[in-house]
Parts: sequence; C-alpha cells; structure tokens
Amino acid sequence: MENKDLSKTGLEIDIVDRLKVLEKMKEKGYNPYPYEFDKTNDVKEIVNDHDKFMDKYVKIAEEFIQLENMVELHFMI
Repeated sequence: MENKDLSKTGLEIDIVDRLKVLEKMKEKGYNPYPYEFDKTNDVKEIVNDHDKFMDKYVKIAEEFIQLENMVELHFMI
C-alpha cells in the first residue's frame, strides 16, 4: 500500500496503511487479534527433548519477555 502524502512521516504512513489492512480484515470477517490458539507442545517439552521434534511440525505459544535497559519490554508470540 502506497501513500503519496509527502507531509507525513514514514511512521505516520505505516500507521495509516496498517489501519487500512486491519479494517479490510475486519470487513472480511477475520479476527486480526485471535485470543485462542491450539498449541501442540510446550516450549519446555521441546527444549528438554529437542531431537524428538526435529522433523515434526509443532505449534507453540509462549510469552517471551526481554528487558533492555530496564525500560523496554518485547513480546513475541
């Protein structure tokens, strides 16, 4: 998606474009922020026996938090 408004910063353009994508997803009936996820395994299980999972498809959902300078939190799913 390209926004030709040169008075906006790159970040402002990104935000507008992302909001447009979000609205299109909602119009099509998709939940852009699903709150349910069927995971097949736990991270601890995979870490403890990683050879068992080398050639398998797994779905995991855990919250990883990384502190940087005690100010920022990063969440990865």
